[in-house]
Amino acid sequence: PKGLASNVVAQDDTVAIRIVKNEFCKALIKSFGKPIVSTSANFSNQPSPSNFDEIDPLLLKQVDYIVNLPAAESKSTASQIIKLNDLGEIEFLRK
Repeated sequence: PKGLASNVVAQDDTVAIRIVKNEFCKALIKSFGKPIVSTSANFSNQPSPSNFDEIDPLLLKQVDYIVNLPAAESKSTASQIIKLNDLGEIEFLRK
């Protein structure tokens, strides 16, 4: 229901869903038993960090908890963003 996700709906009435590959994240979601709402590890319109050390310290101060993963597990690339438009067509917003 929209009431449950109203705080994660973008200004254009879209919702992003991230499919995780990281084993820790998969285990966390499975243990929790429900989807988890999160944000990217960067402020809007700022570059996406490729590792933990590149995350803005101001952003880190605003989170409830930081998972301490080994550096090898914390490296990442920006998520691919695919949009399903009103015609049911797939648009690649970021590859």
